[in-house]
Amino acid sequence: MSETDYRPGPQYSIIPAVATKDTRLSPRDLHVLTIIGTYTNERGVCWPSQSSIGELAGVSRRMVQKCVATLTKAGYLKLTRRVDAAGGDASCLIEVLHPRADPRYLRQTTKQFHAFAHPATPATSEVAPPATSEVALTTPSNDPKERYSPPTPPRKMTPPPELDAETWEQWEQHRKALRKPLTPQARALQWKKLAEWGWEHQRAIIERSIERGWQGLFPPDREQPGKRESVLERVQRQTLAKHSRRSAAEAELTKLLGGPDGR
Repeated sequence: MSETDYRPGPQYSIIPAVATKDTRLSPRDLHVLTIIGTYTNERGVCWPSQSSIGELAGVSRRMVQKCVATLTKAGYLKLTRRVDAAGGDASCLIEVLHPRADPRYLRQTTKQFHAFAHPATPATSEVAPPATSEVALTTPSNDPKERYSPPTPPRKMTPPPELDAETWEQWEQHRKALRKPLTPQARALQWKKLAEWGWEHQRAIIERSIERGWQGLFPPDREQPGKRESVLERVQRQTLAKHSRRSAAEAELTKLLGGPDGR
């Protein structure tokens, strides 16, 4: 629209101020109410069509009907049906009302509305009872030294007497070097495992885990001979077998041909 086509419209929109704090209304409801307020006369009455309101609000006619229904239910609008000269339906007569503020649906943003929603208890002439010794004992002290209570130190866990203290200390240092220090629960579980596997194997179990760089303790029979080969050992065995078969095939072919020169 160019400047020559611009025609000034209403300069103000009169709506109830309490509507801006009503939690029942959405921003779109307030937008529709503001547009209706631009049409009202000095008595707060207007009769715009729903299509005109929707065009200014940028919404469909069905959405205007939904917003008008919400505003009417909340008490901000009053609709009166009208008919034209031919007896058909015309645009409804809309009256903008100013309902009394309901504290149940107000956003508590000012002291005035907070006091309205939560009225203070009126003062009475009764004298408060004197404080007793029991109340004085339960009242917290303002002295920071009296209010401070030092934290309870954690209970130090000592290894079982059957466990080699020096070997276990090496395991503790190994876990710290891996940045995986033992928690009290993990320490107790590992002591239980060592007890089940036998304390006589503890040194071999711990030293093997430290040597391999493991983070856990494993039973002593984990690597028995012939139980399970590693991936590297399996690949090496398969490669050697393949070369052996190839050498045997070449030797057999040479024998059939009668030598390198074919005789």
